[in-house]
Amino acid sequence: MYATGEVHFSPGLLVRAVMENCAHALWVLGDAGDEPEERLARAYLEELNSAKEAQGTAKLMGGSTSGQYHDARAQHRLLRRQVQSRSAVSADELGTGQLRGQSLPGLTDSVLWMYDLTAAANARLTLEAP
Repeated sequence: MYATGEVHFSPGLLVRAVMENCAHALWVLGDAGDEPEERLARAYLEELNSAKEAQGTAKLMGGSTSGQYHDARAQHRLLRRQVQSRSAVSADELGTGQLRGQSLPGLTDSVLWMYDLTAAANARLTLEAP
């Protein structure tokens, strides 16, 4: 179905994906008092995770000999080197999901963090139309 462009998703999955992506974007931005280096570390963690996912997806879809896989792998390695040069972190540390005291949350944890942040601001998130 992927090759023919006939892939469809249910609305519930799309809503969940949007919420998870918004939550991760908010997590990267963080709280108003966060230091720029903390935000940068969170942004790098997100980008590293995305590059790793892209590499894995390219391998699953095209195999380890495909051009897409080799491109994604090269991009992932380049990003890792960039992060290492900026943050003085070892290659082993980069695989832990932590950087400069920041930890990459899972999807559920990031959504819960978003709701906590909203509650702290005396706001409310709902799925209801205004």
